[in-house]
Amino acid sequence: MSVRIVIALLLFLIFASCPARSTEYLWCHDADQVLFDFEPATGVLAVSHRATMYNCCPDPVWWDVVQEEGVITITENVGVEMPCDCICCFDFGVEVGAVPAGEWTVVFAWLNEEDHLWHQESTQLSVAGAEVDSSDVRTLEVVGRTQSPCLSTAAVPDPPVDAPSWCGVKACYR
Repeated sequence: MSVRIVIALLLFLIFASCPARSTEYLWCHDADQVLFDFEPATGVLAVSHRATMYNCCPDPVWWDVVQEEGVITITENVGVEMPCDCICCFDFGVEVGAVPAGEWTVVFAWLNEEDHLWHQESTQLSVAGAEVDSSDVRTLEVVGRTQSPCLSTAAVPDPPVDAPSWCGVKACYR
């Protein structure tokens, strides 16, 4: 048997043994966690979006924050002008300042990269003080933001041991 045939056969066996789904699996698949925290002394609402899956080059990342009729809506937006050829797991966070007094439903929304649908999480927030007219539409100020690099792990359950990922390698060489 010629060397070329042996090499071709070995390559075929190697690639044929890789399940197709393993190239698409990331440990953070469907692992999004949204955490809300309010600091009454400063009036700052912090929202953490952990283990979210986006293109490895999320630039820019911004949050639109609108207060209207008893609801504060925070929408996470990720722009990708020149996307990388990979998907990564991230931890994002946003802090919104000067939340007015009153009873609020806080809604956090994001476009999920996995199913290309809008998802949301919500919580109730009670802020003491002189209440404002909740029918006024106002844009609240983003006073802080955080973005992790492409994560290999986070504060969510670990991926299965047999789940391969090229995310870290691709992110280093983009």
